[in-house]
Amino acid sequence: MRIHEGERRVSLSAREVAEFRLGPESRRGFTGQWRTALGTAWHRDLEIRTQSAVPDARFEVVIAGVLRRRNWTLEINGRIDQIIEKNGVTLLREVKTTSLPLPMAEEDLANAYPEYRRQIAVYCLLAGFSSAFTGEIRGELLFVSIGDGVMQTLPLRDDPAKLLETQLERITAFCEEQSRRRERLSPTEFKPAFAVFRPEQIKLQRELAESVTISPVRLLEAPTGFGKTGIALQHALERLRDGTCDRIIYLTGKSTGQHQAVRQLKAMIPAEGELRHFQLRSKREHSISTPRHDCTRVESCLEGIEDAWDLAGIDPAKLFEEGKTGVDDLRQLGALTGVCPFEIAKACLAFAEVWICDYNYVFSPGHRGVLQGVMGFDPAQTLLVIDEAHNLPSRVADNFSFSDTTAEAEALAAELRGTEQPYKLIKAADDWADFLATLKERDEHPATVDYEALDLLTHLNDAIQQTRLEPERLSPGSREHLFGFPSWRGFLADERFARLIWSPRGGALRVTYLSAAPHLADALVEYGSAVLMSATLSPEKSYTARLGMDAPLLRADAPWREDAYRIAIDCRVDTRYRSRASHYLETAETIHTLTRQSPSPVAVFFPSYHYAETVGSYVRQLDSLLRIAMQPRSVDLNGQLTFVEESLLTAHVLFFVLGSSFSESIDHLGGRIEDAMVVGPALPEVNPVQKAKLRQFEHLGREGAFREVYQLPAMTKINQALGRLVRAPGQRARVVLHCRRFAEQSYRELLAPEYTPEADIYRFDQLIAWLEGEV
Repeated sequence: MRIHEGERRVSLSAREVAEFRLGPESRRGFTGQWRTALGTAWHRDLEIRTQSAVPDARFEVVIAGVLRRRNWTLEINGRIDQIIEKNGVTLLREVKTTSLPLPMAEEDLANAYPEYRRQIAVYCLLAGFSSAFTGEIRGELLFVSIGDGVMQTLPLRDDPAKLLETQLERITAFCEEQSRRRERLSPTEFKPAFAVFRPEQIKLQRELAESVTISPVRLLEAPTGFGKTGIALQHALERLRDGTCDRIIYLTGKSTGQHQAVRQLKAMIPAEGELRHFQLRSKREHSISTPRHDCTRVESCLEGIEDAWDLAGIDPAKLFEEGKTGVDDLRQLGALTGVCPFEIAKACLAFAEVWICDYNYVFSPGHRGVLQGVMGFDPAQTLLVIDEAHNLPSRVADNFSFSDTTAEAEALAAELRGTEQPYKLIKAADDWADFLATLKERDEHPATVDYEALDLLTHLNDAIQQTRLEPERLSPGSREHLFGFPSWRGFLADERFARLIWSPRGGALRVTYLSAAPHLADALVEYGSAVLMSATLSPEKSYTARLGMDAPLLRADAPWREDAYRIAIDCRVDTRYRSRASHYLETAETIHTLTRQSPSPVAVFFPSYHYAETVGSYVRQLDSLLRIAMQPRSVDLNGQLTFVEESLLTAHVLFFVLGSSFSESIDHLGGRIEDAMVVGPALPEVNPVQKAKLRQFEHLGREGAFREVYQLPAMTKINQALGRLVRAPGQRARVVLHCRRFAEQSYRELLAPEYTPEADIYRFDQLIAWLEGEV
């Protein structure tokens, strides 16, 4: 479906006319390739039978025409299965397969497939306007039972125009709404991102606008606190207003970034709400368990969803007008109407100009269909803004990785057998479980295991697609497991991806993707333009290699940050895993000293929870009255913000873990933390995956490979964490880098320029002197 707004014209197929709806689509369960193949076979068989009985019959005939509704021109085309002309009557026939038992009451069959009736009505209506068809036009659906081949004819007894009246009204109303959307945006003047732009912000804004002519994909590197979100959104909104794109998608990897984007948008868009934005959260966050709808039961989200939607009369456009599009609003509406809240959320997307969501909705094969299925969505007319883009390559690679175990595979096979699924599928599942059972613990399997896994996954995929599977009889976990196989097979078959196939223990298979660069590049070029931004995209060549494509890097300077940090390297300790235990007490004493010297709470960043908890016990032994606030595990955004706010008021020291949301996304520390300490670089764990990544970079030499695989990720986390401490002119921070490795050139050169150390400390008295400003 393509809407030509300026011409008040829309092009679509007969099937799109028949199936158009703003709410959830019909859920008829899984239909594999076997169903498609069977349908094709029946079409051919019936074509032969009809040809034998009516030699002049025509098949697969294109029917196209134009309808006009509400000053809109609908250009419709399609292909009818059979045309039989006899005794002054032209019969248009569509052949459909069904799993329902035939014969059945005509009314029941018609109600079961309203979209099929609308489709044949479209053909009849178009044929009636065409000079290529003469005489009386009639239509019928010929259903064939896939179980036993029983056939039943369902004549179209309704007037096609009346039958399609509501559907055509829905389509033109949607087109009208899309047209009004453009009219709303054209005259809109958005408020500037900032009341007063600093010179460096003006420079970046100009460079961002000019770079569009250089490359559709651009990288933007600016320090934390620079105002990247505001600059990028202003650039995007101006292009939206000028008509150079018709939608903005703002992606983040963490919910904190989404909320920041929402706050920035609300400050920029007019109060009248000419521009609509929608924050799409995960399906889990929309989940409810109520008497009218229970998302914990998969069947509840599938059964009768169209009827519930129609009865509820949900109008997404009205939800925007009433300001009721938040997760809590949709959950309440779902509980009231019985419609899955996530389905309501998806319906809202078509009525918003700005979508704010997670990386997965664009880059994950299992989630990208949510956006791709939105009516009227065209990636080529969309501007993509990606925040915290330094995390994107690793996040996307994780989406392609998968694992399975003998126990899980055997349980799946047993459930397939117990629910009497097709023998071919059970056999393929048994073979897969037997294969997993042969695997021994190994850091990397030979290529023969790769080939065997691909062969077995191909058999599983074929069995899933080509047999009459009844997934509704399986448990939710088994369904998810089973339907993961086709994706796994596709990943393994794509030789462009660098991957590691290994077994962390006997009877387990793990496929870890070392890079998703080909998929990243493929996904990005689908969009009209994209801006990938972060405070830590350097070194440029390293990042563009992980991205899978070259793109210009725009760097923004922040002169006010140059003297905002005082950095010292504490060379007295070695925080490497094998040495850190001998320095626990010294680390605790350093933290204790900082708390006594600082007028505000001290932030301490650790490589892991265990390290932080261990050092915390030593600090408490030194001073039982010292209040330590330990970063909590697995809390939502509100919990994170509550922890930070309460800890800043009540604690002497806050313990954070490098790489977490607290160290990379929470922006509430700027100006409130004056002293901080980083306890060693958080190098990735040495494991088979990291060893495989090292082999990828062998061409760089041993030191170059170690830099790419271990040092760069570790120092990026530190640069991110320190950037949270100074977010505006006038703020200051004093930081102790607590490990002698920071004094090594290979680590020192990976610190951002504003974090250049001013002192190396080798004795406790030197630390005191530096803290007191004597060094």
